[in-house]
Amino acid sequence: MKKILSLLLILISWNCFAQSTAGLIAHWDMNGTANDVSGHGHTGHMYNVVPAADRNGVAGNAYYFNGVDSRITAGYLPDLNVTQISMCAIIKVMGFYSGLCQANEIFIRGDRITTGNYLLEFDDNYVGTTSTLCYIFDSTQECINATCGTNAGASPAVSYYTPTMSENIWYKIVVTYDGLTFNTYINDTLKSTYNGLGTAVGTSTDSISIGYDVFEAAAGYPYPFKGVIDDIRIYNRVLTDSEIMHYGDTCGVITAQPASVSLPVGSNALFTVTTTVSNPIYQWQQDGGTGFVNLSNAGPYSGVYTDSLIISAITPSLNNYNYRCIITNTNPCADTSLNAALHIHPVGINDVTVADKIIFFPNPVNADLTIQFPELNSFGNVTLMNEVGVIVAQQNISERFMKIELSDLPNGVYFVKGQYNGYSFFRKILKN
Repeated sequence: MKKILSLLLILISWNCFAQSTAGLIAHWDMNGTANDVSGHGHTGHMYNVVPAADRNGVAGNAYYFNGVDSRITAGYLPDLNVTQISMCAIIKVMGFYSGLCQANEIFIRGDRITTGNYLLEFDDNYVGTTSTLCYIFDSTQECINATCGTNAGASPAVSYYTPTMSENIWYKIVVTYDGLTFNTYINDTLKSTYNGLGTAVGTSTDSISIGYDVFEAAAGYPYPFKGVIDDIRIYNRVLTDSEIMHYGDTCGVITAQPASVSLPVGSNALFTVTTTVSNPIYQWQQDGGTGFVNLSNAGPYSGVYTDSLIISAITPSLNNYNYRCIITNTNPCADTSLNAALHIHPVGINDVTVADKIIFFPNPVNADLTIQFPELNSFGNVTLMNEVGVIVAQQNISERFMKIELSDLPNGVYFVKGQYNGYSFFRKILKN
């Protein structure tokens, strides 16, 4: 009996931005709730916050904090204890706190400068003398400040930057701490870098408070935030430069990378990429050992300006060449795929275009797709993906004929990839 390939449907909850989730502890996207959309359970509890338009003007996708007592709190969970951290926020300032020490809390964990503490805030403590910083209010000197554990923020001379923060401007903020060095990025630009004491962040059982310092309010230091908070994320690692640049953007990213292939001479090679970039413009490139150059639709190359590059009747001269795709649009947005290698092995008696002998029918398909393999005794695997790279089915090859049921799947483009007797294969399937 022919084996039916079972469908492993995966439900994905897309956030507003397709950012990396590696090391993500908590993510409050403020889109109508105070839920932690990272899935780690740091559900927030709201007090006196009001839905507001986000940085893209979408109503209800952010929260307004009144600069008096608005706050969101989230209880303790063990993963809040970190050794490194990236603190990220997207905010619009609509006023500055003028009370004692003039801090404006974006979020804080525990009492400042204590074991397990970390905070992201801005204040004007960059003027006057050391003894009078807390008593002088100057809204033209507001800069981002951060602490981690007992590593206090830097001296004003080190961490001061310009232009300072102003009202009614959206700011994308990322502060990283690797156990020694603080780096502050404002709207994709590194604004300050300085070393802490080098002591560990440490652990505690403290919670998180957003927009208000619940830990020091009773002592007269509430440090309320006034303005709109659109997004907050906490990572337990230092983000890369690329991740910092992509944080909060609306460009989209590459969601499925091209895969390296190993094929015999004469085969057709296929490299495919998928992306969430809107209205994408594709440009495939080739590196034969002297650097990447743009390809054009000529010779063995076709699909150069699409999501799928085809190299027809490959020759030994292309062995170990690398391929990648540059994706842009007119916004402008840009992302570059990973490199994928083309490995070519000699033609043998029993392996001439083995992958090309795999038959897929019908294509287009509206119900069942049949895959016919050249030999009964075989080994390998098959994966079915939709056009954004989500795996919807996968199974090992165990019979010469394999049937995939697509009747319950939406119409559109799908990709079948796999390994068969040591060879890679890839096919584009249209479901209608």
